[in-house]
Amino acid sequence: MCPYCGTENPIEDNYQTKDVTSFIKATKTNGGLYKSKSRKIAGFLCLFLGVFGIHNFFLGFVKKGILEFLFTSIFVGGIGSLLFLFVDPFKNAFAFILPFLICFLFYAFASVRIFKNDSLTDANGVFLR
Repeated sequence: MCPYCGTENPIEDNYQTKDVTSFIKATKTNGGLYKSKSRKIAGFLCLFLGVFGIHNFFLGFVKKGILEFLFTSIFVGGIGSLLFLFVDPFKNAFAFILPFLICFLFYAFASVRIFKNDSLTDANGVFLR
């Protein structure tokens, strides 16, 4: 007896094989081969549109992209509003440019990381080319 499934051991008794393919339903997929994403495109998206999280949407990390967009919006809106309300030289729309530039510099450094790191993967676990 097999200790896992409880059937008789085919070596000891009558050795018979069954056609397993008759039990498996083959499904046809319409998808083709998966092409890996480009490191250059991801890096330039991070450099120019990183404050909106577009590079994460491109790589398939949708939740991370939404969180980065929300973080940038809250950071720019919150810090910009505080500068606008409490600091005299920033009593105009330039109060929102300083936090935006801080975010832009952060994503500029992140884009350098994307360009230099060889082990980055997309959401499917495929390395970037």
